[in-house]
Amino acid sequence: MGLIKWARVIRVMLAFHLASSLAILLLGQCFSSACGAEACGKNGICNCIADNEDKSSFVVLCNVTELEEVPENIPPTVTALSFYRRNITALEKEKILHLTHLKILLLAKNKIRTLQNNIFDTLSQLTRLYLNENRLTQLPTYTFSSLKILTELNLNGNQLKALDEKIFHDLESLRTLSIRDNKVHELPQKIFINSMNLRDLDLSGNNIDSLSVNTFGTLRGLHLLNLTNNKLTSLPNAIFKTTRELKHLYLEHNQLEQLSHLFIEGLSNMEYFYVSSNNIKQLSQGFKFPTGVKYIRMSNNKLVELPQNFLRGTIHLTSFLLDGNEIKVITEEFSSHEHLVQLTLSNNNLQELYKNMATPLYHLYELDLSHNNISAIPESLFSKSGRMKSLSFSSNSIKTMNGTTFCGLKNVHWLYLSRNKISRLPEDIFSTFNLTGTLDLSSNSLTELPANIFQRENQSHALEVLLLQRNNLFSIPAGVFKNLPRLKTICLFYNKIHFLADEIFQGQAINFIYLFGNAISELKNQSFQGQNISQIHLYRNSISCIADNAVSKARDNTTLFLSCDKIDEINPNVSAQIKCVTPTYVPEINVDFNVVNYLRSEGFRCDFIDHLTYKCAACERGTYGNGNDGCSPCPRGGFYQDDIGVTPSKPGELTCKKCTNGTYSNKEKATSAEDCIVCPEGTNKKVHAGFRACPCIDGYARNDRFGPCEPCAEEGVNCSGQDFRTIKPGYFWSWNFNGACLRCYKAFVENLKIENSSYIENHINYTEEIPRVHKCPRQSNCENKLDNINGSCAKGYRGWLCTQCEKQYYSVMNNCIRCPSTLIFLLEVALSVLLCLCVYLVVLMHYKYQKKKKKKIERSIVDILFSRGKILLGFYQVVGEFFTSLNEVKWMGKLYVIGEFISYLELNILKLFVRPQCIKEDLIINPKIEFIFGMSFPLLCVIFASVIYWVKKVWFKYQYPTACITEYQQRFGSKLMTYLVIVLFVTYPPICTTIFQLYPKACQKFCLDVNKLHCVHKLRSDYDIDCTDLTVYHTFAYIATFCYVIFFPTFLLYLLKKYRSQGRLLRYWESCNASKEEHESLIQGKEVHRDQPSWMQFLSESYKQECWYWEIVELTRKVTQTVLITLLGWEHKLTVLLTIGISVLFLTLHARHMPMKSLFEQRLQVMFSLTAILINVLVAGMEFSEKYDNVISNFLILLNVVVIIIIAAEAMFRLVDNLRKIGIHKIVGNIAVGAKKINMKTR
Repeated sequence: MGLIKWARVIRVMLAFHLASSLAILLLGQCFSSACGAEACGKNGICNCIADNEDKSSFVVLCNVTELEEVPENIPPTVTALSFYRRNITALEKEKILHLTHLKILLLAKNKIRTLQNNIFDTLSQLTRLYLNENRLTQLPTYTFSSLKILTELNLNGNQLKALDEKIFHDLESLRTLSIRDNKVHELPQKIFINSMNLRDLDLSGNNIDSLSVNTFGTLRGLHLLNLTNNKLTSLPNAIFKTTRELKHLYLEHNQLEQLSHLFIEGLSNMEYFYVSSNNIKQLSQGFKFPTGVKYIRMSNNKLVELPQNFLRGTIHLTSFLLDGNEIKVITEEFSSHEHLVQLTLSNNNLQELYKNMATPLYHLYELDLSHNNISAIPESLFSKSGRMKSLSFSSNSIKTMNGTTFCGLKNVHWLYLSRNKISRLPEDIFSTFNLTGTLDLSSNSLTELPANIFQRENQSHALEVLLLQRNNLFSIPAGVFKNLPRLKTICLFYNKIHFLADEIFQGQAINFIYLFGNAISELKNQSFQGQNISQIHLYRNSISCIADNAVSKARDNTTLFLSCDKIDEINPNVSAQIKCVTPTYVPEINVDFNVVNYLRSEGFRCDFIDHLTYKCAACERGTYGNGNDGCSPCPRGGFYQDDIGVTPSKPGELTCKKCTNGTYSNKEKATSAEDCIVCPEGTNKKVHAGFRACPCIDGYARNDRFGPCEPCAEEGVNCSGQDFRTIKPGYFWSWNFNGACLRCYKAFVENLKIENSSYIENHINYTEEIPRVHKCPRQSNCENKLDNINGSCAKGYRGWLCTQCEKQYYSVMNNCIRCPSTLIFLLEVALSVLLCLCVYLVVLMHYKYQKKKKKKIERSIVDILFSRGKILLGFYQVVGEFFTSLNEVKWMGKLYVIGEFISYLELNILKLFVRPQCIKEDLIINPKIEFIFGMSFPLLCVIFASVIYWVKKVWFKYQYPTACITEYQQRFGSKLMTYLVIVLFVTYPPICTTIFQLYPKACQKFCLDVNKLHCVHKLRSDYDIDCTDLTVYHTFAYIATFCYVIFFPTFLLYLLKKYRSQGRLLRYWESCNASKEEHESLIQGKEVHRDQPSWMQFLSESYKQECWYWEIVELTRKVTQTVLITLLGWEHKLTVLLTIGISVLFLTLHARHMPMKSLFEQRLQVMFSLTAILINVLVAGMEFSEKYDNVISNFLILLNVVVIIIIAAEAMFRLVDNLRKIGIHKIVGNIAVGAKKINMKTR
């Protein structure tokens, strides 16, 4: 079937659409897809038209509006099938499988959301497929795989976001592809690899922000490429290197910033090049347009200058649009383009023109230099521009012109010189050429017109429209218009004319005369003698007298529009019809279609009458000419307009009058100053209202652009220097509750920021609730920099009050630190293991040394390490909780390392070395998991120890003689019990914390709205957890308190009491005399009693005999202090009071009883550990100026490091002393011997 035949088929399809739709409407038939209706036949719902004489093929047009699915029984021989503008939501494969002869399928303007893969498998004859204006969001990879001869594919107006790389690979015959107005953001590099025959490609109206250099590499036959309305910021060099047949390239409305000379490579045949409305600032050096280019549009960019020779060789250039840039100088680039017809340079920064700019442009038809800063027109500029028809110098700074300014022009149809500073015109300025259409000299400073200004030697001008309004003309010379026989419309309104001479308006063609808004007081002369005058507009003058012969030759239908307020009596002898009008009257002008666009830019609105004529009216009161396409209303706010036909000097300029300061108009199109009312409460009445009901006073905010402003009384809300509320750094609010609308408020704020009339009327107010503000525990976490409306956390933080860590961050003292690399993590573990191994080796060597020397000591090195370790542990387990709760301490820079070390010394078994979220992002340990693990850990330890004991017991039976089994079992059981007690002892405080943090009292209430109607309860230790889901955990927390928190220390106290009452408690010293120095006890102690269990030594070894229970007291102290901080938080005054009280109490008890045996340890406990805790509490409980925050933070951190420094220094001293006694050479020798034995065993 030929191309002409297919054109006929399509025309028939469209015709039947209209006819059949009308028929169905008249018959009142209703068809439902649920009935499984047939397409053709007696009861068919479609029009089935034979495509040839023997009826072997059909064209099927389905026009039922209610059709929601493809009907059944479509003839298999159908060649064209149309479901245009129906309600089809899905395309079923089984209903089109048999259509093997189908060539055209029209499914445009339906509601199809998805397509099955390979849905067109059997439609191998399909050549045209229209799926435009549906709701497709994606296309399966092989949707079009069988359409080998498809030539046209239309996917416009869908919701496609991405395209599969292979989606078009099988469409080798495709010539036209249109994907306009979708949401595609990226084109796969090889998407067009098999589309060698593609000629037209439309990708406009998408979100494409970048292109690969090879995207169009195979499209060697491409003629048209449309990338308009995307988000391209740059184009790869040589992207069009292989598309040598490309003629039309459209790149308008993107974000391109530069055009490289390499970009244009390959476009040797390009004719249309459109890059308007981008951000192009420069053309790179060496940039040259292809020689065959004809039309160039580079309007509305940011070009400041043009490179040399960029137009060299473009001999076919016809139209060049450069308006809306920032060009200051025009070079001689255009001088060699004699075929140039249109040159637009308006809206630039041009200040002068070189003399011969237009001389060689013989064919130049239109030159637009309006809206620049040109102060003079060079002489003989147009000496060879005989074909010029349209010339515009409007909105410049031209002051004077001479008789040779327009020499060379012949027949100018449009000459625009409005909005300049011209004060006088030479008498012969228009004598050398013919004015044939419109002359605009409005909005200048003309005070007079030369009498012979329109005189030509032996010829007359063919001028039809003369615009002289808004000047300073005092009078019009008699006979000035006599050489304008075709003049129809004369505009002289808003001048200062006070006198009209005889026979001024005597031209035979004059129809409309506009003289309103002058200073005319009487009509005595025969000024209006034209026989075809239709309307004379004289209102807004002060006319009090009209002579009989003023319009003596006027026709009967001539209408004289007057302001009659000063006329006592209208002369009945006046031949014209007199119509009295009000000051709000707006005149109308019938004009030729050629000047419509210009009048629209000059403060007129124009309506179509017929194909040649428009009716134009000056912008009425309350509106102004927008300088572009007609009239715009004066916006609400501080503006009104009591005049008509007001137009701006530059496009986009607002020319409404301003209300006085402190007043505004609450309605659009205010027509007088009386419409301006006082601005509402809370606004600044000392300034102009602008585009709102006056700006708010500093510290006030509004929810309505034209409503009152209210004080921002809530702490944390910022209203300074703005009319809306934002959140200050250090504060947090949540929009996630019913009654608040973040999206709405953001739209309102963005709209409120607009300081011109382009604001959106639908977003002028916010009627929902504003959230309640909460102070962040650690204010530096809530930066609110990225989004000060929704709020934003500092880098690494997230969640409620910005207390949680983002992915790839872990917490140290509530500070989020980036997770280390795997190598660093393994290195930390290795160093920790190595440190423990070194300590173990030193202790072991010291033990062997003492055993070899058979030294009798009262305290071994193990006892000393355990004693120091318990003091260290007890201190930092309290301090760790203290720093975790005290958010004012700033762990900055290298201090993070100290904080991390303190968190290790807390011995929180879940966070000691393992950072779960660093291993796997979703592996976050929250308080619920901590509770489960914390409760399971002691039980697992006991079970594990029991299993080990029973396994070892069985092993002893087979390994040792019966007589020795009991001794070995007791010795092993004692060691195992010691390890168990040590593990349970050191993990007791952190496990207690996991229990306390799930108490109901550990929940905190936050109200989201100001009225406290929407509140949430968050767990203090983890604000990600909602307390409403923790009822079961609360119950188990109470059970765990009794079964573990109370039972464990009570049971230890019971065991200690039991051993003491049986006389089995050992003493290491004869008396509790604390005057002995520690080094004497270590060296000269008595022999240790061998029947005392070693776990008892761990608990009581550090204390005097009568203070055997003191370790349990210390355990209770640590738990009491941590439970207060965990439940109430440091901000609660009761926490501060009780913590200070407990610290003072224990300091007093230690000073009174001196329970510790070692004087060094006693001093360490009293002078450093307990005293440091008390100082921490006192400093944290006091308020200091913010300027001292860093000093106090560093002081507290260093204070708490002193304890570890003292213990480390003392331990180092002991280590060096012991190594000296043992001998370094012996240690090295023992290690070498051990290594040698291992090597021999390996062999």
